[in-house]
Order: sequence, then structure tokens, then C-alpha cells
Amino acid sequence: LNFDKYAYVSIDSNFTERSLLSDVEIISSVNNTAQNDDSDSDVEEIEKPKKPVISSKEAIDKINDLKDFFLNKNQDFSKIVDFLFNIENVVIEKYLNKLINWFNLPRTMTFVEKDQNFSELVEESFKIGLKQHSKLSFNSQEYLSKKLKCLIKKFDTKYYGPFTTLCQSSGFGKSRACEALVDENFYVVYCCLRKKFSTTNFPPRSTLANFLQTNQNQETLITKYKCYFNLFIDMVSSEKIGCREFFEKYSHMNKEIMTCLAENKLKSTNKNSLLSLYLGSEPLVFIFDESSSLLDSNSAEECSYFILRRVLSQLEGNVFVLFLDTFTNLSEYHPQKFADPSARISTCQKILFEPIYLLPNWDLFADYDLIQTINETVKIENICRFGRVLWGSLMHTKLNSNGKFTSVSDDKIYDLAISKLLGGKKWNVANLDKNECLAVASFRIGTIKPRRVSTCQELVANNMAICTSVSINNDFFEIEFASEPILAIASAFLINDFGIDKLLESIIQSIESSLIARGERGETIAKLILINTIDRITKLESLFKNFMANVRKTVEAMKMNGSV
Repeated sequence: LNFDKYAYVSIDSNFTERSLLSDVEIISSVNNTAQNDDSDSDVEEIEKPKKPVISSKEAIDKINDLKDFFLNKNQDFSKIVDFLFNIENVVIEKYLNKLINWFNLPRTMTFVEKDQNFSELVEESFKIGLKQHSKLSFNSQEYLSKKLKCLIKKFDTKYYGPFTTLCQSSGFGKSRACEALVDENFYVVYCCLRKKFSTTNFPPRSTLANFLQTNQNQETLITKYKCYFNLFIDMVSSEKIGCREFFEKYSHMNKEIMTCLAENKLKSTNKNSLLSLYLGSEPLVFIFDESSSLLDSNSAEECSYFILRRVLSQLEGNVFVLFLDTFTNLSEYHPQKFADPSARISTCQKILFEPIYLLPNWDLFADYDLIQTINETVKIENICRFGRVLWGSLMHTKLNSNGKFTSVSDDKIYDLAISKLLGGKKWNVANLDKNECLAVASFRIGTIKPRRVSTCQELVANNMAICTSVSINNDFFEIEFASEPILAIASAFLINDFGIDKLLESIIQSIESSLIARGERGETIAKLILINTIDRITKLESLFKNFMANVRKTVEAMKMNGSV
């Protein structure tokens, strides 16, 4: 759907007005055929009453009527849902359901106004180089560069292959740190495998993602994986161009040309082809971002990740591969030895590299010189300077855009923080589970450490907790809810939205079920009393200010009318 004032944020690449129209025509013809069928049937219909089948053109017009709702950004979305349910057209029901599901997403990510292009702000913010922390002598890409060079040097016959995962919670700057390896004299081949709509939808899905991800058999997948690695290894070896030039050339190459290069290489590749040996002096690193899509399996066959991993076991030379993800699927990237599909790992003949999870990307934009008074601490531009790089880069881009993003509302960033805190869910009170309540509380009252590994993994993956220690062999995680003002504000909003009673109930249940440790209960209770008191005072103060403002307006109006 494309309206004059609004830009459509894609959820399903096939869900366009054109495909909608053609599919409606097909379904309409089927329904019309069914209606003309006079054959007797003993089956009693128990479905909902049929509604009049209308033409495709009328169906499209009905959906375009939604434009009136979109023009008012404060409109209650529930009215839109009711409107959709009441459209008398059964032939496009599945598309209406798509729209209904769409409106259940976080409200910040439904439409982005063209004159307040938040998605463009996100994209621009990704171009900002990662700063060096004021308390450290190195930045993120320098740390990652040294780490990768160490792993390449360490790789020998006892390791299964030159690859590992880079895992951390959302917004931590994983993708940026990897792309910045170009500045550390790495040849970087970046491929984003993003498979679905997300809270920022950036970085976008890469050109060759579809080439690599097919629903074909193992033999075809192995052939394509080998083709992909050999294509770039051979180009790096033959072209003799610098790291930056190589990255710019192939990252921004026309989609058709890039696909053509891969298809031509595929003609000379088969499942038994050897992987090219890269011996260049500058390391070559392959990045697979949003790699969780490789873990999907639609059949009884092995998932794509383990097929790809088997190909990587043949990779040698000055090269390494990184899979980027949150902690959602870490146990699938690194299964227990006895459960690993590779016999060489399950019998302890080979080992895997431990995941990388620490990056020095905290408080990079903090500037204490700008915060001299209490009032300055609560300015949105200062709030965003602390915590993960996502917030700081967004605000830095907005403030230094020469007015380009001045019209972008600060509420967009707040809404993004709320959405991130809830793992992309809409903040619906009834849908908050124990983990979400735990995350909401922890970002405001300090660290509450879960005792269960699975809970730690979920909180890091979905609710912005930070992993500070992990041991795959010992099945051990340690997490922290670091001080992050914007998430504390998001937490305060949610607590006041669903009520502190629900929060207390969740924490009590978590303690009783041993989900979290019993230590420091007194301190936790004291913090809860304090934040509840602060919130009540703040509400009263706000009400008093509004009351006094109205009194002043009334007095001024009376003065103008001569009443006073």
C-alpha cells in the first residue's frame, strides 16, 4: 500500500497492491465457480455466513479507504481492526488478516511518515563510525581485529573449522563493528540473512541471501556454499585491490550483476569442488548477519547451518567466518557435544571456538560536559548518550543532520526503546510474561539475576539484557542489566502502564519458583518502594503544574474580558 503521506514499511515482500489484486482475482474466480455449482451436498455448512463477493476493484478501493485512518497518527488502531473485520468481502480475508496482524506490531513500526522518516534516520545512523571509549585505549573494531587474528593463528587440526558466533543483545553494534574491520585491513564479505520484519529493519537483506538460501536438497546447498566462498576468495586473490575498495565495490554492486557473477561461478562448481585456498597477507572474513534463518528446517533434513558448517570444515588459510545473532539460538549454534550432528565433535575429536560476546560499545557517546544541572540530565539528547551504541548514534545523527531529521519526533526513539525492551512485541499488558516483567523491572531497579540458563538466554536475546560471561562447555551464562537511562524510562512507562501490582506479583512468583535468587530481597523491596513513591510524586507534581497552568490561563482570560 502506497499513500501520498505515508511510506509503507514492508512486512511481506510479496504483499503489494499488484499481487493483492491478482490474487483477489484468482480467489474471486474460484469463489464464483463454487457459487455456480448446483450439485447437491450433504455436508452442512457451519462456517460464518457468506458475505457478498465484490469485484477486485471494489476490494482494492475498500482497503484504500483505510487512508483516512492513517492520516491521523493519534488514531486508535483498534478502530482500524474493527473496520477491517466489517469489510464485506470474504475473498480477500487472508489479506485482511495480514493487515490485522500488522497493526498488532509495535505502533512505531507500522508507518513512517515521509516528513519524519525514522527509517532513513536509522539507516544514516549506521554510517557513523564507532568511537573509542574514553576509558579504553582501543575501539570495537580494533578489539575484534585482534580477536580474529588470534583465532586464525590458533586454528589447527583440533578445531572443526575457522568459524564462531558473535552474539550479544540487540543494538550493541555487532554489524557495525564487523563492517569496520575494513579499516583494520581486513577483506570483509558481508551478507545479511534477515528473514522477517524487525523493529528497525536495518541492515537490509543482502543481494546474495536468496542465492544461498534455497529449499533445495543438501547437494545443491553444498554446491552453492562452495560457489559463494570460492567466488570471493578468487576475486580477492586475483583483483589485487585494497580492503576498502573491495568492500565498497561488492557491497554496493548492482543486484543483477552480483547475481550473474554467482550464477556464472556456479556453472563450474559442484558438491565435490575444493574450496579455494586464501593465503593473502590481509585476513579475509566472511560475515553472516541475522544468521538465525540458517537454523530453520522445513523438512526432516539437516538445517542449513549444519550443512554450511560442514563446508566450513574444509576452509583453510588466512580466513575466518562469523555468524552474528542475539543469544536466542546460541545453544543451537553450539549444541552439547553428545547432541552435535557431527560425529567428529560428538566423539570429542574436534572442538568449536567459543563465541565472541564482549564489545567495548558502551557509553560511547557520553559527554559529561553537557550535563551540568539536574534539568540537563533528563534531556532526551543526553539520555540517549548513555548505554548501547544504538541510542547514541540515532541522536547524534539527528542532531548533526543540518536539519534533515529535525522533524523526527523524539517519541519515535522512546517507542523503539519500549519495543526493544519487550523483544519487538506491542506493549499489551495481558501479553507480558514473567521474563518480560523481569526485564522491565531490572532496567529500573538494578540487576536481578536469573538462576536458569534458559532464562538468561531468553533475556539476553529478547529483552536487552547483556551477556557478560559464557562457557559453552559448562553450559554457563552470566547476564547484567546495565545502567541505561532510555531503557529505564521505557521501564517506568511500562510499570505505570500495567501497574506495580503486576510487577510485584511477577517478582514474587519468580523468587518462589527459584527463577531468580533469593538474595538481596530487602534491597529489591526498598527499591520498589522508592520508585513507586517517585512515580506517585511525579504524577501529583504533573497534575499540580497542569492545574496551575489552567488557573493562570483563566486569570489572564478574565483580565482580558475585564472580569478582574
